[in-house]
Amino acid sequence: MRGWVLGLLGSLLLTPALAADLKVGYVNASALLQASPQAEVVQKKLRDEFTPRRQQLESRAKRLEQQEQDLSKNGLMLSEDQRKAKEREIIDGRRELKHAQDEFQDDLRIRQSEEVGKLREQLLGAVEKFAKANSYDLILYEGVIYASDALNVTDQVLALLKNPAKP
Repeated sequence: MRGWVLGLLGSLLLTPALAADLKVGYVNASALLQASPQAEVVQKKLRDEFTPRRQQLESRAKRLEQQEQDLSKNGLMLSEDQRKAKEREIIDGRRELKHAQDEFQDDLRIRQSEEVGKLREQLLGAVEKFAKANSYDLILYEGVIYASDALNVTDQVLALLKNPAKP
């Protein structure tokens, strides 16, 4: 029992000596996701992919709004059956537009999730490459409550992402 306690005390005394040789850094993952050139490429790709659909939905919404305005202006001149038919057409149009907008948002969310997943893999690869090239033992990226600026390697990793040829 006494030997076990002495062994535990000895290992506790050695821990600070081992920690002194540990090279640690941290990266701000959200800053990397926002500022990396790869993130800009992903944003442009998604914008190019979804802009035509967004414009189509906006156009449909404007047409519906115009139909509503026309009905409110000319509704008194229409027969009751014509007015009800126009109201039903507008209600159906709103329902279809809402469904199309929801589908658009779902598709956009799914694609963003896919692209951000790929981007995270690239960023993690860059962090790993940086850590190995600069002999870091540990790089933290989440759950850091406080770290001195000297440990922040976000800018160096970002530079690596901007110029991958340099480690």
